[in-house]
Formats: sequence, structure tokens, C-alpha cells
Amino acid sequence: METRGNHVRPALGKEKTSSREGTPGSVHKGTARPVSVRIRAAGRAADRPRKSESNREDALQPVGGGRKPFVEEKGILSPANRRRVGSADSEIHWGVSRSPFSKRRVKRPGYAKGGRQPMGTVLLSVGAALVLGTIMGFSVISLFFSDDPALSPRSIDSHLERNPSPEGDTASSKEQESVFSLADLNAVLLQGGSFAEKERAQQVIQSHRSKGRAGVMTDASPHRIYLGVAKNRDDALKLSVTYQKENVDVYLKDLKVKGDRVRLSKGTLQAVEKDLPRFVEDGHRIFQTLAASTTTFLGGSSSSFSDPKQLEEVHRRMMDAGARLEKQLPSGARPHLQDLMMAADQAVQSAREASRNPSEALVWQTQEGLVRYALAYEALISSLR
Repeated sequence: METRGNHVRPALGKEKTSSREGTPGSVHKGTARPVSVRIRAAGRAADRPRKSESNREDALQPVGGGRKPFVEEKGILSPANRRRVGSADSEIHWGVSRSPFSKRRVKRPGYAKGGRQPMGTVLLSVGAALVLGTIMGFSVISLFFSDDPALSPRSIDSHLERNPSPEGDTASSKEQESVFSLADLNAVLLQGGSFAEKERAQQVIQSHRSKGRAGVMTDASPHRIYLGVAKNRDDALKLSVTYQKENVDVYLKDLKVKGDRVRLSKGTLQAVEKDLPRFVEDGHRIFQTLAASTTTFLGGSSSSFSDPKQLEEVHRRMMDAGARLEKQLPSGARPHLQDLMMAADQAVQSAREASRNPSEALVWQTQEGLVRYALAYEALISSLR
């Protein structure tokens, strides 16, 4: 690129001064030479001769009226000047060459250099996904799993019949069950304490048994200890005298078991309607008979124990009926039926031995069987309601 300054014409009256005098490139007094300023890249040694030639031509231009005006003044460039202006020599180079086809490097954000996204963007995406999934899930559930088919006619199970309500099931089952009554049982228990810890209750039981006394512990907490049983309070007070002599605190507890409102299905009732009432009657007869005889012996009224021969047939009949009932009663009542049979058997066997060899230990063992019988009958009635 070539830049020229403003051309200064020579002063009037001095046009005859020739620029040929002197050495080329010299300037005579009163003559203004053109100024040429070029900006070229460093290291272009080939442009130096052209610069000196152009300066020499400018210095040898005629002065006066016959001098041709400069091309720059008319705005027209000569072919030589056009070549110089449009050539590569007129470009400004800063010593760094760059291919026109090279790709421009684009600055990447700081978080993109490592291939990771900012934590805020990730959390926002996860939260949006969770919210969307929750909404879609509830929509699907409400569409296909509605409790009321009338509210969701497009449900896949809308054509099915609705399940009957639990209240309907209970009502229908009650209609299929039959209510009947069994014999009541009234007794008075001698309670020797109540313990929250089973180990402590077992220790008390062992201490009474080591003395030849009765002792029964309930399974559920609090664990209650029963030391005897009688038909009424008067007989219970006679039994409690023995413990008062040993400074053992005994409490009288009334036991009243109502045998009414027992429920069984029609099929079960038809199978047990003969055996179950007879079984209970025989068991109660054994209980009442042995409770009276043990109270008489332990109260000091008699030194002999009555022979329970009259109970042998009752006992045998009760055991036979119990064996049949074990297969017919509901599963929840069977364990209590077995306890009832074992308790009656213990009472009868101990009474038989006591009649042969009268001793307080055998009579108290009979008392223990009677206590077990009363508690087992209470549990049996509860399981049948």
C-alpha cells in the first residue's frame, strides 16, 4: 500500500529552475518534491529497488506548465501505480502467515473442557425426571386400579364383579354358623401371686412343689400362680388355712365360665353335637366330685380319701369322646381340648393313688389337676366364641 502526501507546486517566477541540475533525487531551492510513504512488511528486500526507481521518476518530473499532473490528483491511477497498489507488495504483513483455509479455533466454556456438565443442570434434570415419573405413575394407578369400577369404566377389570365387602362376608359366615350352649363352670381359685418375669414365677412354683403343694402357672404375662381350687368360697377358705400356717399370702379369685354363645359351623356342629356336650358334662362331674373330696381331706374333716371308683366309667367315656372331638373341632380349639383331657386324667389318677395310700402330697396333686381343668375349660370356651 502506498500513501502520498499533498503535492506542493513550485512558487511562481521560479519555474525555469530545472530539476535536472544536481544529482538525481536532489531538490533545488524553491522546489517541493512529492513525498511518498509506504508501509511494507519486514524482510521484503525485493521492494527496495522499486522504491528508489519510483522516487527517481518522481524527482525527474518536469516543473512548470509542461509538467503532467499527478495521477493521484485526478483520481486516476496509472497501470504502474495500479499494479503497485493492488499488488501483494501493498499488503500489511506482521510477520505471521496464516492459511486462508485454516479453521478458526472456537473457545469452549470452562465446564465443557472436561466433558462434564454443571451440577445444577444435573440436579435439575434428575428432579424433573422424578416429578414426571411420579405424575405418570399416579395417573396409571388411578386409571387401571380404581376401587370403584363406576369411576373408571376403562379399567381392565371393570367387567368383573366386585368382591363382597368384609361386612358381607362376616354376615354370611354368621348365618352359616350355629350357636349353642355348653355347661357353665363356677369355682374359686387360690392365687399365690403374679409375676412379670417367667423365671421368678417358675422359682415360686418349684418352692411350693418341693413342699408337696399344688402349683400352676399361666403362660401369658403377667404369670399368675394358682395353689388350689374349690367349688365355693367356704371350701376355698378351708384350703387356705394350710398356706396361712406357712405365712404364704393367698388370694381368693372367683372363676365363672359361661358356656353359652358357643359358635360352630353347621357341619362341625352336626359332627360334635352328641360328643361335645357329653364330654363337658363328664368332665364337670369329675371336677365337682374330686373338688369336694380333696377339700374334706385337706381341711382336716377326714383322715381317709374316698375311692373314686364311680368316676372310672365317667373318666373312660370322657377320654373316648375327647379322642373323637380332636378330629372334629376347629384347629384353634384342639390344644385346649387336649389340656382339658390331660387335666382330668391327672386328677383321676392322683385320686386313685390317694385312695390307696392317703397322703397330702397325692391329694394336692389331685388339686393341681383340678386347677388345670378349670383354666383349660375357660380357654376352650373362649376359642369357640
